[in-house]
Amino acid sequence: MHQFQFENHKPYYPQDFPWSYDGWQYNKLVGEANQIKASKLPKSQVSVQQSEKNYSVIFNANKCDWTNLRNMVLLMKYSKMDRKTIKKDSGQPDFAQYDGPERIINSVHDLLQTTKSVENDITDVNEQQSNFVNDGTIEDNARLYSDSSGTDIHCVGFVTTGAMNLNLGKYSGIGTIIAQKWLIEENGHKLYVRNPGKSKVYSVSFRVI
Repeated sequence: MHQFQFENHKPYYPQDFPWSYDGWQYNKLVGEANQIKASKLPKSQVSVQQSEKNYSVIFNANKCDWTNLRNMVLLMKYSKMDRKTIKKDSGQPDFAQYDGPERIINSVHDLLQTTKSVENDITDVNEQQSNFVNDGTIEDNARLYSDSSGTDIHCVGFVTTGAMNLNLGKYSGIGTIIAQKWLIEENGHKLYVRNPGKSKVYSVSFRVI
């Protein structure tokens, strides 16, 4: 049934409904199962999470890391940073500034470090389901970006189901992006996908469903 839904570009419950209680629990179990699988690998073999550390500072490769993504987006919203500032920021470490116990977010590095330190979800944010198609590969838990650099600060969502779509003859995916106004309502935005633990970033065509 899941494959049938996927081939016809329809989300499957609960996997493709990450904001529902069942979808959230499903994703949590996927992460735990992948972590157990990784713990049984020979020491000579690099796990997906170990490889992911080469490309991501904050996201867990074993699942769709909605907690850190939501927290990052909310922290960005209430910081002094805007999209132009983010594009110019190299993301290199700098000296932290504090207002009492709270770190002041003046840079991408501040934002990512603060996101890592937040243990719980800050709040819910609006989400939008989408279909994705490209000429490369799309795997479950792939990361979706608004910029071809594929860096954490440009992550906007995750692929909940990704595989070869026999109806299309190419890989496609169903995923969810955080519905930021500039991404949904403004024309001309592209999305990019990177599979967990992999370096290659693909441009994808997408449509909101």
